[in-house]
Amino acid sequence: KNADVFFYMSSDWDDLYANNSEWLDEFKSVKTQQVYDYQMSGPNAWFEQRLAEYDVVLQDFCTVANQTTNIFQHQRKWFRNILKGEQIGSEAKCSNVTAPLQTDATACFLADTTSSSGETFRRTPTPTPAPLALAPAPVAGTTTKTTASGAPNNKGMQVATIIVLGLIGIFVY
Repeated sequence: KNADVFFYMSSDWDDLYANNSEWLDEFKSVKTQQVYDYQMSGPNAWFEQRLAEYDVVLQDFCTVANQTTNIFQHQRKWFRNILKGEQIGSEAKCSNVTAPLQTDATACFLADTTSSSGETFRRTPTPTPAPLALAPAPVAGTTTKTTASGAPNNKGMQVATIIVLGLIGIFVY
């Protein structure tokens, strides 16, 4: 009820809301218009294409959850904001089935910064398409503070773990 974002993993939000608006209107995510479904690329694309573009699904998830940098703006492909009037998308047509997949993921890059106290923060690049790793490892777009020996201090992994666990739930559905 108090979640910032609501991922509604079905295609019948209008019917659900029409029949249950009294209690749905109490949800924080409904009040702030942060309700998303999976139909931004069309009604069937989620079931037919998302597994090949897991990197784009992850970037969409991070964009919706506001866990991104503003270096490159990622344009969502999968998650549609239902309450802000985003329309169901049209499905892409494949013109050459033998052509290699062209990902819609935003490219990542390495950017090091140093704080005023001399501590080095590293952004860890991830190849595009990004591999989905379940083991603790630096994640693109997260910063890790290095120790005196230069080893990373992985305090930022909690957000990455939550995102990965959320995506596992999305893929299992």
